[in-house]
Amino acid sequence: MSPTTALVVAAVVAVLAAGGLASYVAARKLVALVNGTRKAVADARAVLERRSKEQEAALKAIAGALQGQSTHIAVLANTLDTELERRGQEQHAELKAIGSAVQEQSGTVAALAGTLESALERRTTTLGTQVANVVEGVRKQSKHIAALAGRLDTRIEGLGQTFESQQARVVPSLDEAGSLRRLKVVMGVGMDLQVNRSGTDDAFDVYRIRKKGTTLSFARVEVPYYHYYTADRQLHLLGDWNQPFGDIANAVLKTGTTHLLHDRLFTLWQGVKGVAASSAPIVEVGAWKGGSSRFLAEACRHFSKQGRIYSCDTFTGPVQVTPGVDGDRTAAQFEDLYDDARALLASYPDVEVVKGDIEDTASLIPDTPLAMLHVDVNVYRATAFTLETFAPRIEPGGVIVADDYGSITCPGVKQSVDEFVAANPHFRLIHLLTGQAVLVRIDAARPN
Repeated sequence: MSPTTALVVAAVVAVLAAGGLASYVAARKLVALVNGTRKAVADARAVLERRSKEQEAALKAIAGALQGQSTHIAVLANTLDTELERRGQEQHAELKAIGSAVQEQSGTVAALAGTLESALERRTTTLGTQVANVVEGVRKQSKHIAALAGRLDTRIEGLGQTFESQQARVVPSLDEAGSLRRLKVVMGVGMDLQVNRSGTDDAFDVYRIRKKGTTLSFARVEVPYYHYYTADRQLHLLGDWNQPFGDIANAVLKTGTTHLLHDRLFTLWQGVKGVAASSAPIVEVGAWKGGSSRFLAEACRHFSKQGRIYSCDTFTGPVQVTPGVDGDRTAAQFEDLYDDARALLASYPDVEVVKGDIEDTASLIPDTPLAMLHVDVNVYRATAFTLETFAPRIEPGGVIVADDYGSITCPGVKQSVDEFVAANPHFRLIHLLTGQAVLVRIDAARPN
């Protein structure tokens, strides 16, 4: 008997001895409980044994599967080793083939390099010969050009002697008589020789010399006297009596940024002097490289004139030329000069540079009265538009200076100015020997 059973039996005997029948019943229940417990324990033990057997069987199955997988893995490993060895051998063969091909190509490249070097050497020798031939040709052409220049100088001198023998006075339009080299530097493409015919006061014979390529053309044209002026009048403006105009004009001309010489600059000088009391702006349309705008700014400083200066230009040449009105002019464009003009005028805070076609940029200039207008655009349409747009804003007593009014090379300028004056009687036209036209507003009413 197990200790637990003996303990239960002892407990039952004790209960019966102490409690009689009631205790007996209780003891029976206890015994039944104990028996139930024992059965439950036995059942649990049976379940545990069954599950232990099942788990043991499962572990055996797993072990068998693992052993099978190990065998499969070993087979795969052997297969992989074999495949890697095979591919390694194939790649080794391919690399050997590539190495052989590269070695063959190296030989080909070396052969090509040698061929190229030989070709370059031959080409260099050929070019050297060609350059030597060109240099020799240039040297010969230089001698030929020098000889041609000498003959042309002789021809010019012969023309001068012919004119002098006819008691004519020969005066180049922009410089004193000199060699062709000097005249080409001054004029660029040619020059005009004016001859005052004896007994004639209203006209000159003008022999126009023009250069096109290496060819010079001579043509006689007849123009009114006032289209030309003499060099001594320009030089007279630089005397001590007329300072500081001379110093300022010389400083501007040395920059090479204006086509206006002393006589035309003197017109602008007088214009600024006449409107110095006004603080209204000055507008210049046609500034080229900005030299005339700089001169206007210096004149304003000298005469203590207040107000802004608007320097307007396309800075690339005329936009539109009117056929049949502007003569033989073309809308030739040149290198953009805007940056040059801005750099020249950077030290003048009252000068504003306006770039573009004036028909597009006029609206950028404040719509206020103006003291002075300088227009130098060479062609009809831009001159007409500038006058129509800005002239009505000129203050009474203000001036407009139209350059090239008397120039036979700018007929459109004269036509546009004449049309404007005919339609606006409150402006009076003064035509100067410089080729400029000065328009003075004479009415007392304020401009709109």
